Amino acid sequence: MTLNRPLGPPWDLPSRVMGLHRRVVGEGPGVPGIVAGAAAGLAALWLERAVLDEGATGREALGGPSVPLEPLLAAHPRSLVMLTHGGPRTADTSRDRPVAAAGVVDPITGRTPLALTSTQWDGIHAALLREVEAALRAGAWGVGVEAARGHLWHSALSPLMCPDHDERARLRARLMTLVKELRGLTPRLAVSLVVEDVAVGGLPPREGVGVARELVDAGATMVIARVGGPHMVRRMDAPEPRFLEEEGPALHAGKWLRAALPGDVVVAVAGAIRTEAVVQAALEARCCDAVVVGRPLREGSALIPRASTT
Repeated sequence: MTLNRPLGPPWDLPSRVMGLHRRVVGEGPGVPGIVAGAAAGLAALWLERAVLDEGATGREALGGPSVPLEPLLAAHPRSLVMLTHGGPRTADTSRDRPVAAAGVVDPITGRTPLALTSTQWDGIHAALLREVEAALRAGAWGVGVEAARGHLWHSALSPLMCPDHDERARLRARLMTLVKELRGLTPRLAVSLVVEDVAVGGLPPREGVGVARELVDAGATMVIARVGGPHMVRRMDAPEPRFLEEEGPALHAGKWLRAALPGDVVVAVAGAIRTEAVVQAALEARCCDAVVVGRPLREGSALIPRASTT
């Protein structure tokens, strides 16, 4: 088995299974006990943190900048902070008008987000830099940026959410600039990327792989492969899978990235991976270098990763 074959620098992970914990509205400080307990067997624990520009009034369901970082980072010696701005997804959780790369109606919520101006993009860029600096000062082992799950940066890359080709190109360049600046702050920098939109007319796989290559050229040292659509169903937790085949829908995207990216870049896969059998099969088949499991870190999950897996 390959679970304990360590990843090389800069990650130096003792195994290849990482966890993701999303903060939800009303959750107390720190990390829930069941998450902390399961995290002990993980190579690293991602902690998702919402970042809003100073002018925004909406609050994301995943927790906001006011949530202190130190109690979260204390949950694991290798804690990483995944920074996200919900963009159009804030329509799910807030009455305030959401923002996005373009004013394209969301078919799930029926709401039309406000297209961000260049000045507002500058504010979000600055907010992300500030948050990364704060996370690293608080002891974060590494950081990541969310460009998936219908969130803000995904809306900037998807033809469905940002139909204007020239605007997408400008925003893509903005993302690369952000990654370059973040890479100057830490050697452990990940980007969670939708490699393929399953919705017709969304980001095609070839272009998704091209975006991943650009991210690596800009300084990303880990790319987390995801698939899906730009408009996600409003639910915080996916239902339990009926079949193993329903798990890990992004495994094929991970395999594309592993073939396309340099060997020293870690390719991880995230998305509905809930059982140990799928984790083992994915790593044995070399679909990816690492697997990110999310909220299987809750009681009753079939997967509680163990550092001693052989």
